[in-house]
Amino acid sequence: MSGTAYFLGIFLAHACIGLGQTILVYAIAAFWNAQFQGSLWLGVAIVLLSIISYVGVGFILGTQLARRVEDVNSLVAAFGVPMLILGGAFLPTSLFPDSLLNWAKFNPIYHMNEALTGVSANGDDLEAIAPHFQFLCVFAVAMVAAGWLSYRRMLSVERRL
Repeated sequence: MSGTAYFLGIFLAHACIGLGQTILVYAIAAFWNAQFQGSLWLGVAIVLLSIISYVGVGFILGTQLARRVEDVNSLVAAFGVPMLILGGAFLPTSLFPDSLLNWAKFNPIYHMNEALTGVSANGDDLEAIAPHFQFLCVFAVAMVAAGWLSYRRMLSVERRL
């Protein structure tokens, strides 16, 4: 299987999960009469860029630590929970000490939280969340490229074994 097909398979699985979770969260919010203040399409773009980034980081780390290609998928999720914690998904980043907040700024989940909060709660447009959106765009492209290279390297190592 090609690296692109494998990455897309993992991405589509996590995209289904992520979009399902997003729909669930917004359905519960709508039940409590919460309103989505900003652009729906911008919110969807943020979620998709975040999923690409999340899968990309897990894919790269998985290819570095897995012994076989089949083991990569399980490692994607293993790196996700620490990313969620450091990104402020469970606790607001305002509670983080400065040293931890400095690390969080390299985490795509942090930028997803900041961008989605701005768009959905404050009605921010692309200009208002530009630094977070730009980080997610650059990070997503870098993760796809680095993931592809990591997977190719893993295949060549596996063939030599």
